Amino acid sequence: MIMLYETHVYDATDKAGPLESFGKNVLNQVLYLATQTQSQIVGLVTGAYAIDMLNENPGNDGGWRSIAAHEISNGNAEELLHPEYISGCCMDIHEIKQDYDDCKREIIRACKVKEPIVLRILTCIDISNGEKAYVLVDKLISLYTVLSPAGDITSYIPPFLQTEVAYQSVWLDVDQGVRVLDVISGYINQPDVDLNSSLHPAFRSQVRKLRYRTVVNVSKGFLYTAYRSMLRLCFLDTDKKHMIPNLARMMKPNTITFEISNSVDSTMVLIAALSERMESEYARKKLAAAVLKSKFKSFREHTENVISRNECVFLPGIRGKVHNFLVRIESDLELDRLGTMRGHIDKLYELRTYLECILVAASQAVHSNCPEISRCVDEFAEELLTSSDLSLFKDKSN
Repeated sequence: MIMLYETHVYDATDKAGPLESFGKNVLNQVLYLATQTQSQIVGLVTGAYAIDMLNENPGNDGGWRSIAAHEISNGNAEELLHPEYISGCCMDIHEIKQDYDDCKREIIRACKVKEPIVLRILTCIDISNGEKAYVLVDKLISLYTVLSPAGDITSYIPPFLQTEVAYQSVWLDVDQGVRVLDVISGYINQPDVDLNSSLHPAFRSQVRKLRYRTVVNVSKGFLYTAYRSMLRLCFLDTDKKHMIPNLARMMKPNTITFEISNSVDSTMVLIAALSERMESEYARKKLAAAVLKSKFKSFREHTENVISRNECVFLPGIRGKVHNFLVRIESDLELDRLGTMRGHIDKLYELRTYLECILVAASQAVHSNCPEISRCVDEFAEELLTSSDLSLFKDKSN
């Protein structure tokens, strides 16, 4: 899965105009992708649906916890935790075509109350020698406005996502990137401080987010995800750069953890694609059965090779379960010519659970040889967790 950030910056003389334009531009982009490309629109979502998508995407390193259920020991909780969203909408391509104005009003509503807006698509890419594969892409779509003539900046981005755009984005256009970064610095009221400086509030906020995310993932046992968030942290916090080689061991190509993580991600793509085919005739025409079967075949071969490795001998029962699921799902796919069967999708969900169990066990084996990283995570926990959460964290760690 891929996580993208699309940030709109509009110059305007009033607040209503940019919101109207933003709503139209978002929907027109969705219509273009649906009608002029091979991409399949899974959904344009806001609020509660959007935070679920963001938390599910591996590119967000485990995502965010709800501010209603958790606390932190110091600092601004809104920077680290998301609000408890009770509203939101999931719009598919048919709704957007039929109820364009209603969908536009929903986008504008979400902006005004600073709810996240996410577009999820399945896009077909060429791998090599004419071979194709589907990739699941989530795009967080955000808006800033700059009002003339005073230059007042308004952000419609939720506080917990405010710094993600600055530190997680790869800019395809230098001028556009500089423009967005200038606006972000101006909004945080630090226009003259470099975003890469530890003196910048956005920098400090992002460091705290990554530390907190690392602690949460370790407490859940999701060490592979914790190492990934900590690797991002090391590129910001120069005092931790010496740990990069140890962190990279977890994500090094051909390691058991890296390869199983890829298999977990592949199940998510297959689930999304097969679910879309099952739900609409339009998707069945767009998502080629031959490409999906080829994707599953390569996924099965890859997963079988990984679970047969020596590192998996300590999980004989799960290895057998994974093999049986792969055989049964492949058989179901051969029978499901119309793309309307639900059984193989349910089996993929179960298969993903077993693969995640293997990933947890394999990543624990790597982590047990990295005591310095454990000590560093303990320091983060002492800094950020309340006394009750810290006690629970130490119990789980022991």
